[in-house]
Amino acid sequence: MPKTLLGTVPDITVVEEAVDGRQAVGLVRRTAPDVVLTDVRTPMLDGAEATRRIASVSPCRVLILTSVAAVRDGCPPGG
Repeated sequence: MPKTLLGTVPDITVVEEAVDGRQAVGLVRRTAPDVVLTDVRTPMLDGAEATRRIASVSPCRVLILTSVAAVRDGCPPGG
């Protein structure tokens, strides 16, 4: 989805999209992006550890997002 969404923004070129944290680190090494957008809950290697590894191999900026897969019973939105 990020590729579809961000690909429509002027001056943004999505160069790759990883399926997990390990692949993200490898892609950063190969493509040298300016910015990396990641989810804190990525498979194989969580977003926090992937960010640490990316920072050790690249000067790029990393944005870490979080997603909520389901709303817990009794927990209001945003609460």
